[in-house]
Amino acid sequence: MRSFTPPSGLPAISPSRGEIGCGTAFANLQYLKVNERLELLISPLEGEMAGRPEGGAT
Repeated sequence: MRSFTPPSGLPAISPSRGEIGCGTAFANLQYLKVNERLELLISPLEGEMAGRPEGGAT
């Protein structure tokens, strides 16, 4: 009886075959650089202190 190994989907997306290139790997980094100004506008709501939640010990 011959042993049978089922086909794997992994070789189809293997980085060694070149489908995953540097451009794709850094796509999110480029997106963040484009949107840095938008991220800087996000801040805690007025009256909130990030390091000291309300009701904490004084």
